[in-house]
Amino acid sequence: MRRRSPRVIAPAGSAGDEPRAGVIDARLHAERVEPGTRGQRRHTAAFATLPDGAFVAVGGEPFLVLGDRIVRWTPRGYAGWRPRPRGTASVLTPPSLVAVLGAGWRGELPLLHPSARSDRPGNG
Repeated sequence: MRRRSPRVIAPAGSAGDEPRAGVIDARLHAERVEPGTRGQRRHTAAFATLPDGAFVAVGGEPFLVLGDRIVRWTPRGYAGWRPRPRGTASVLTPPSLVAVLGAGWRGELPLLHPSARSDRPGNG
């Protein structure tokens, strides 16, 4: 049985029960890419408000938000954690997906690699 798509990702005023894939893709693209420069668009939010699963940039490095910590991501996997900072975050995850995560979305597949939950703090 297929789960219904989260309504939080559909644009305001969209018709129908389910947002169409093309509509979702267009919205996410607009949230990810700076117009004109085609560079990565980042958003700001308070660290305290970010749900588990969001990604942030700290010191130019990507980190996963997970509970009271952030976990550094590398191409080889997660590489240690540090306490979740206070203040404002530079958010890499598009706002629509932050809203989906904040609404309690749980996928059919595990969201995280086991290395993300390591108890080993790192240099991250």
